[in-house]
Amino acid sequence: MNKASYLAILALSVVLLASCSGKEKAREVMPVKVKTEKAEPVPVSGSQEFSGTVEASDDAALSFASGGTVTKVYVSVGDMVKKGALIAEVDPVSVRNAYNAAKAVREQAEDAFRRMKQLHDEGSLTEMQWIEVQSKLRQAVSTENIARKSLTDCRLYAPYSGYVAEKLVEAGQNAAPGMPVIKLVSINKVKIKIAVPEDEMSGIKVGQSALVRVPALQNMSCSGRVAEKGVAADPLSRSYEVKIEVSNSGHKLLPGMVCEAYVGDNLSATAVALPANVILIDTDNRTFVWTAVGGKAHKTYVEVGESVGSRVVINSGISAGDKVIVGGQQKVSEGTKIAEL
Repeated sequence: MNKASYLAILALSVVLLASCSGKEKAREVMPVKVKTEKAEPVPVSGSQEFSGTVEASDDAALSFASGGTVTKVYVSVGDMVKKGALIAEVDPVSVRNAYNAAKAVREQAEDAFRRMKQLHDEGSLTEMQWIEVQSKLRQAVSTENIARKSLTDCRLYAPYSGYVAEKLVEAGQNAAPGMPVIKLVSINKVKIKIAVPEDEMSGIKVGQSALVRVPALQNMSCSGRVAEKGVAADPLSRSYEVKIEVSNSGHKLLPGMVCEAYVGDNLSATAVALPANVILIDTDNRTFVWTAVGGKAHKTYVEVGESVGSRVVINSGISAGDKVIVGGQQKVSEGTKIAEL
């Protein structure tokens, strides 16, 4: 092998080694995707914990009173609309023609009424004829009012301010009277629906204080009160439906979100509590959790206390605001680079 060939092979080997080394480094530094939860205090005394779902306070499927072909839909899913805003229209041609005809009949009846009144005042009209003239005018006015209402009903307006949750028709489709066209929800206030077991219903009262935590919103907490207490049990689960009303001026709480609700007369006594499944035990029989610190996984030893529903109180080791890994913790070790989902 001549010197030039040797140098070429050597250079190629260096490039390949560098490439492999780069790929190896890329594999080494690839962060592990984990889900974290910010540790927050929860009520631990005199309260009950339940899982719940967010519902809109007002939820209506809007429809046309007068059917017809939809000519325009002015909103899209997700749009915020104000009370009284025009949402959709159906073709008004046939309804307008009916209204114009009713209006013409009413005008004729009014003209006849004026002429007959003069005759009646002069004594040239029998009482029965006069009653018939009055009746025809009232009937014509009533028919015109109905036709006018039908014409107005060709336009669909928002009965309250809210968001368009569903659009069920498009322009060109036929909408029968009463057929849902738009689903409109209001979330200025929301209700948290929880299922309460029969043996815990005695501790639930309308007006009772409640604390709601939403994992999807970084465990955002908000206060509320029990607004509805069901009286009929679900035949399968033997649980009762209870609803908690919560103010939602920032519109962060959205229908369908899962949350944790604490109901009780004493919600002021709080402590940090974590999901039971994130608390682990090492080979030395010491309890710990994985926390997220500076983009890396850190093993944090904790002292656990009583159970609160599906959570366990942390007596020491974790403070409010600490980020705890609650998903993907089985993939990490001390110092593992992580990427929070």
